[in-house]
Amino acid sequence: MAAKPPPDATADPQHALTAAVLPFLVEFSSLLIAAGVSANTLKELTLRAYVQAAIQATARRNRRPNKAAIAAMTGLSRVEVTRLLTELEGTDAADKPAGHAPQPASRASRVVEGWRSDTAFWQSGQPGVLPVRGKTGSFEALVRLYSGDMTPQAMLRELTRLDWVQVDEQGVHLRETSAPQGHLQTLSALIDSLRPILQSVSSVKGTRSDIRATTLDVPTFHPITQKLLLKHLKTAVPRFLETARTSAAGVAVPPSTRAAGAHDRVSISVVVTDTKTHKPRGRT
Repeated sequence: MAAKPPPDATADPQHALTAAVLPFLVEFSSLLIAAGVSANTLKELTLRAYVQAAIQATARRNRRPNKAAIAAMTGLSRVEVTRLLTELEGTDAADKPAGHAPQPASRASRVVEGWRSDTAFWQSGQPGVLPVRGKTGSFEALVRLYSGDMTPQAMLRELTRLDWVQVDEQGVHLRETSAPQGHLQTLSALIDSLRPILQSVSSVKGTRSDIRATTLDVPTFHPITQKLLLKHLKTAVPRFLETARTSAAGVAVPPSTRAAGAHDRVSISVVVTDTKTHKPRGRT
């Protein structure tokens, strides 16, 4: 008997969605973890984003958003929608809900915030160098007070991984930076590059958006080669984008063929990443 062909992903929309989204979420979550963002923080941000997206979707259909419609679109309960709408309505310019205390991103953040604010762990008017063990004024006491059920050893490993502390013979030192700036810059660059693409797709009503992506992996086996390539791209990419813009502007379209009020666009995003790989042991 002939072997059955693999199931068509299109026959199971949920499977197709998981196969498409999960790999991206894994990579994105890796950046969030490295930046000290907890799963609970991401969950809350996602709930708010779903509600805001539902509000925008109803606005595009010239309808007034209501709790029942938002609940139906997002799968959330009306109680949850009410809570999120209240928080969104009370959000100030700093994106912090009015009347709500800002929630730390993770247990590690709670420990660092306690270290900065609790004078019991200060020395000379600032966060002190803490001995690893001890009932009071120690890193162990700090963790037990602010981290919940996480052990001091596990928290020390996590803070060291995040590069928020330094350990030497004197004890545990709190670094000045509150988060790995490199990971935050990477997140910011990623979001900036994806935003115009997502806006272009979500703004299309009743039409199919044609997205094409091409990835070029250029091996650079020497730091000098890498620097020269990046230097070249800094001038070549803007020149390419400017050429695309002027080319589109120079195409003459007869007025009779223009759709009234049409504002179709082609979004071009160029993302340059520096992918760290293991140094090859030999040439092939």
